[in-house]
Amino acid sequence: MTSHNSDFLIIGAGIFGLTIANAILETGATVKIIEAQHVGAGASGGILGALMPHMPNNWNPKKQFQFEALRDLSDFVATLEKETGLATGYRRVGRIMPVVKNGFLKQMQTYAKHAQVNWGSSYDFKLEEMDFFDSWLQSSAENPLLGLLYDTLSARIHPKSYLEALKRKFMSKGGELIVNALVTDIDPNQNFIMLENGEKIGAEKIILTAGVQSFRFLEMLHMPDLGGGVFGQAIKLSSQNDCSKFPIIYDNGCYIIAHDDGTISIGSSSVNIANGDIDPKKDRLLKQDDEKQASLLQQAKCLCPSLESAEIISSWSGVRPKAWARDPLLGYHPNYDNLYVATGGFKIAFGIAHKVADYVVHDLGLALRNETIIPDSFLMNHHLNP
Repeated sequence: MTSHNSDFLIIGAGIFGLTIANAILETGATVKIIEAQHVGAGASGGILGALMPHMPNNWNPKKQFQFEALRDLSDFVATLEKETGLATGYRRVGRIMPVVKNGFLKQMQTYAKHAQVNWGSSYDFKLEEMDFFDSWLQSSAENPLLGLLYDTLSARIHPKSYLEALKRKFMSKGGELIVNALVTDIDPNQNFIMLENGEKIGAEKIILTAGVQSFRFLEMLHMPDLGGGVFGQAIKLSSQNDCSKFPIIYDNGCYIIAHDDGTISIGSSSVNIANGDIDPKKDRLLKQDDEKQASLLQQAKCLCPSLESAEIISSWSGVRPKAWARDPLLGYHPNYDNLYVATGGFKIAFGIAHKVADYVVHDLGLALRNETIIPDSFLMNHHLNP
């Protein structure tokens, strides 16, 4: 039996799925979300929440889009928190990057000049002396610091709290969420999906926001291999001190992020994996790499010795969706005008999802807001013809 009782059917309740669903609801259309496990079960359920801009040099449409998204996110989150009564853990704390090489120091001085032009006067991108962040970051004798690069545009958010607020808004506005419902097949000819239990659910249009699983579904629908997964791990530590106002520390792939709840997140490793190695039910590998996790923690403690006594509360591992053309993948399936795709927000999804949702609403012909310009590199045609 097939039921067609929604205008839009969204596969996946991650950051893209929930944000797009809320934007569609604002237009008066009806939306149903189908989620294989629970909200944020995939990559969106991570524990880092870093919202960091691209470097301000070599400016291009992608960097402009991300800058505007990060700039406007504070207003979007403030409205969401007011509507739902839930905190998201958002705070524009900035970011510091240790500078240990003269070549990098000169490079960063050049980048600072680009930031003045491309970021404007509202945000700083500058070098600071070591004692500027003495309570958060310490130098080591083996690796003396020449200075710290500091930007005030970077922010952080608590991923699960943000998703919970988006979920509450969605449900309060009449959206329907079905969890623990694994989609096994999509039939865009008849506008329905097939669940593992044999149930068919249809809608006027289907939107695929299933993270790394989206690429598997697209291959099933006779599209080329457009992307895969990057396996990542992160660690959550307890903190004896209130570090919530401290900036993000980033160095050589290692993030240290203090959250409002008194925890500190350390991340994250990145390992490219084949689609065949991903569990289709869980968007993750069967086990995490304990050696990589230990190495990550040691790197963080070298950067921030005050973490030496912090206790591990929990760890996270998951598979983040990454299109081979690198940028997010947005647009209609080339052979079906009722199947839309929004995935591949590798590393930047939380910072741009609200702006992506605005674009998708326009692309679906439901525009209630001003038109959002999307970089060409995000569009389906670019991924098919990079």
